[in-house]
Amino acid sequence: MSRFKLSNTRHQSLAAAERLRRNILVAEINFHKRKITTISRQIADLEVELGNVLPKIFRYRVLAFVKQSCIFYQEQLGDIHERKLRNLGLSILTNNTSDAICNRTNVSFSKEETDLLGKGLKHCIFPNSIRETEIQAEFENLFTQISPRLDNTYKRMQLKTCLINAYNDYIGSFYFSKRTDREFSANTHRTLKQIKQKCKANNLIITKADKGNTVVIMEHAEYVRKMEAIISDTTKFQRIDEDDTIKDLSRFQQFLRYHRAEWGEGNHDSFKPTAAEIPKLYGLPKIHKPDCPMRPILSMVGSMTHPFAQWLAKFLDPIRSAPSMVQDSSSFSLASILGKSQVHQAYLVSYDVSSLFTNIPVEETIDIIPMVVFFVRVLLFF
Repeated sequence: MSRFKLSNTRHQSLAAAERLRRNILVAEINFHKRKITTISRQIADLEVELGNVLPKIFRYRVLAFVKQSCIFYQEQLGDIHERKLRNLGLSILTNNTSDAICNRTNVSFSKEETDLLGKGLKHCIFPNSIRETEIQAEFENLFTQISPRLDNTYKRMQLKTCLINAYNDYIGSFYFSKRTDREFSANTHRTLKQIKQKCKANNLIITKADKGNTVVIMEHAEYVRKMEAIISDTTKFQRIDEDDTIKDLSRFQQFLRYHRAEWGEGNHDSFKPTAAEIPKLYGLPKIHKPDCPMRPILSMVGSMTHPFAQWLAKFLDPIRSAPSMVQDSSSFSLASILGKSQVHQAYLVSYDVSSLFTNIPVEETIDIIPMVVFFVRVLLFF
């Protein structure tokens, strides 16, 4: 609805095109607001009907599925509108950067550097210029690679039209954003370069906090020391003498090939690994706790088991979701649940597990999962 295009890419930055884009975007936002209100009303009516028809355990499972679906589509719509607002040069930013930055060093940063860091690590800085010829060549190369796979001329023309529109959008959005973005400044790249030089000279690293979008500035030596303290725990980590990634990849491929009939031919082809990267361990500082400990994160992206783990997570999603679970304790969903509960003469207690994931008994968890899956399937069968 808001994909407004002009045949001449230079006209994308005209004032008339800007007003038309904004009006279309406002109309689309209002349309989705009305759509969300209607869906919420329908969900409430369905909940009442489910309470009168289904048994209690089935009703909980259906409500959990509906809740997860609503959260998914709400986040999807939010990301779409956030991207469109950013492309239109409408950024919703606050001038208070004291809570957005946590500087754990003695190195001071100027106001311009602090303002830039306060926008977060996901802030995109537009380039000073682009080479349209090179970008056009990339689109033409993409068309050359895809077109032989299409079986008729009509589909090739559709692909060509789609790529031309994408090229016009890309070029037009650059000139439009450069002209209208209030946060755009010729000094932004200079400020970013100064931050990089200051971090290199003082041996600093910039990362995000464990919770929230706070930008954390800390010394590289402190980061390494705290991460080494985590991996030095021999009860959780074990040092190996050589890299067995290739051998493990071969054994895992044989395992998937042997059991391919159990998860289907299509699924087997989708998560069969052809290469493998070593998982990467990094840490996020817990700035809300004393001495700022690190939360270890093991990134499995690119590893041999990552596609299979994604498929397995979707398979186990029904037993991982329940109406009693709250994904974000800071959201209003927790307050809504407590408001419906009779807790006037009770205490609300919060527990925190130290190093939760590294303390989970893996073998016991693997034994529990099949029993839970079998129990749920038996209930659904009866």
